Amino acid sequence: MSGSPVTRPAPDLPAERRLALVVATTTYADASLRRLRAPARDAADLSAVLADPRIGAFEVTPVIDKSAHEVRLAVENFLAERDPHDLLVVYLSCHGLVDVRRRLYFAATDTVKNRLAATGLEARWLLDQLEDCRARRQVVLLDCCFSGAFAHGAKGETDLGLAGRFQGHGRVVLTASRASEYSFEGDPVPGADQPGSVFTSALVDGLRTGAADLDHDGYVSVDDAYGYVFDRMRSGDAKQTPQRWLYGAEGQILLARSSAGITITPHPLPEALRSSLDSPYPDIRIGAVTTLGHWLDDSDPARALAARQAVRHIADTDIPDVAAAARALLDPHPETTDTPGTGAGKHGQEPTESPAPVEPPPDDTVPETPRINRPPPHAEVPPPTAGSPPRAAWLQWPRSRRSRVITAVLTALLLAAAIALPILTQAGDGTSPSPVEFRSVAFSPDGKTLASSDDAGSVRLWDLATGKQKGDPLASGSNNAINSVAFSHDGKTLAGSDDYRVRLWDLATGKQKGDSLTSDALGTINSVAFSPDDKTLAGGSDGSGANDGKVRIWDLATGKEKGKPLASGNAEVRSVAFSPDGKSLAGGSSGECCSSREGKVQIWDLATGKEKGKPLISGSAQGVWSVAFSHDGKTLAADCPEGVCLWDPATGKPKGKPLTSDDDDTDAAIFSVAFSPDGKTLAAAGKGNYHGIVQLWDPATGRAKGQPLTGQRDWVNSVAFSPDGKTLAGGGRDDIRLWDPATGKLKAKLLP
Repeated sequence: MSGSPVTRPAPDLPAERRLALVVATTTYADASLRRLRAPARDAADLSAVLADPRIGAFEVTPVIDKSAHEVRLAVENFLAERDPHDLLVVYLSCHGLVDVRRRLYFAATDTVKNRLAATGLEARWLLDQLEDCRARRQVVLLDCCFSGAFAHGAKGETDLGLAGRFQGHGRVVLTASRASEYSFEGDPVPGADQPGSVFTSALVDGLRTGAADLDHDGYVSVDDAYGYVFDRMRSGDAKQTPQRWLYGAEGQILLARSSAGITITPHPLPEALRSSLDSPYPDIRIGAVTTLGHWLDDSDPARALAARQAVRHIADTDIPDVAAAARALLDPHPETTDTPGTGAGKHGQEPTESPAPVEPPPDDTVPETPRINRPPPHAEVPPPTAGSPPRAAWLQWPRSRRSRVITAVLTALLLAAAIALPILTQAGDGTSPSPVEFRSVAFSPDGKTLASSDDAGSVRLWDLATGKQKGDPLASGSNNAINSVAFSHDGKTLAGSDDYRVRLWDLATGKQKGDSLTSDALGTINSVAFSPDDKTLAGGSDGSGANDGKVRIWDLATGKEKGKPLASGNAEVRSVAFSPDGKSLAGGSSGECCSSREGKVQIWDLATGKEKGKPLISGSAQGVWSVAFSHDGKTLAADCPEGVCLWDPATGKPKGKPLTSDDDDTDAAIFSVAFSPDGKTLAAAGKGNYHGIVQLWDPATGRAKGQPLTGQRDWVNSVAFSPDGKTLAGGGRDDIRLWDPATGKLKAKLLP
């Protein structure tokens, strides 16, 4: 006896205020921010599905193609004066831009790319507004480049699964991409409606069709929506990975009602029960019917449906006595019945007038199981048996109460440890966490000094024999981060770059040498490098939207530019490196946001200023952060989507497979690569999900050398080997760390 699947409408959403803010920006006044096709379509489609009373039942507020001021005002108005029980959804679709400190900004119609702080909508500001909002349930949907950077540094960030089955609370952030990835539009179709973005199109489809109801309970939770979008994007050829971040989230937050309803497939009956129902003895079959009766109100709808369909079949087909037992279960209040064939009532008496018989419920009726705020059953704790030791009073509490007490105690202990650890660390080594983020590190040619730059605009020199800072910072208090530092090969000069200029310091006096090196429309200078003969300096920048190239070469004797800038299209050049013979320059770029022509690695012939062959890599969804030549000039390394890629710069051909580690962080990214002086070790630094990470490889074999070096928060921005190869320096969010690359052991931590 097998049952048939049935479909019933999804249960209603809980009674609550459901409010959505949909922000989309398609057009931009800044010519360097190209027009986007997808946001207008995405905003319309998502607004429709959220507002549909059969699906989302949200009150939607659209904000389309507005200035930064208008968007800020709309956000504040939307979040103001909310009730703690309101459910809020905030959606943004626009250009996402990251500044030199890797802070995420959302672009509005009047945003200027090289004036983000004044004209963009900073992600940190939006997080602050959400923190101040009284609504305890918030869902943030971000469809823009680098949207994964929204979560970094926020309070309580974690990527754990939502717990529980009831309507929950907290903030859930779903992003279209990782912190280092772009977010892509669908390919245009001539003569047809233009498609939405890859991320939002998948989300809208899952909500509209109900396919996102992954657990088939009639609701699309935020967890369901993320799982559906993730699977859709990973099963296609999307070059982006959606991310999910939770803040104080407890329970399921219900985003929509499934338009597909609930399809229930009855469980097969156990073999022993089916055998009893097929028994030739009526009493055994009646016993089996009684067992089925206990399942009719089971909390598992599939089991309840199987029981009801089996009982209905018995009521329609079995002999009168067994059928009567089945009908009694389907009709829990049976009326006085006639004895078959006599017309007489019970006990042979004539029946009195009785109400019309009650029709049994149809086969596909399954008892509603309350979904929202249904308390779990608690088993009674049996009393202690004679002779057994008395149980502590708290052990006699219900299991759930004991669990809550244990959880509270453990939480208190962990909180105390988290508070005490920094104090103990400070007392133990006399240091405290650094208030700055180190952007770049470089060793002097004699290996006695380390230079560092940070996001506070300071350049410091460190005495590696003592671990102490040497004198006052060369630069301090600038409003701009110093993105890159480099020693000249003779050890007499240090270069440091920030917005629009490169400064040179005389290391003998600590004073700046002459005027800063600069150029029209140069923009933020991300990287600097001295030529091997120290006669020229190269700088790579974002160019402030200029299309005449982003790599410039200065003559250090005159402070003037040498020749025309090296062409790099619309790409933002993040890293530059001279070949050891000084004849070539390599550059790694970020590419143009949201297009299919993303980051690349290029090599230029410095004698002609022309590119040597085609780019070594093109179409990297995350862009390229760092390039480095080996000391013999026979290998060029750069970060790539798979890890670290190696090429023969003479031929442009790859050297083996990309170097990858066994680290399973889903949001890993590499920001810096460096070769050891003997070329036998390659270091790559970046971030995992929740910590900085440095991995060492043998470039000849492609194998990782030992376990990753960890310890720094969030990310490591820069790595460098000492001239003797015995020390590896890494600068990041916490401090500067010095490791022994041979053993992987920490040698020192440098703090200002």
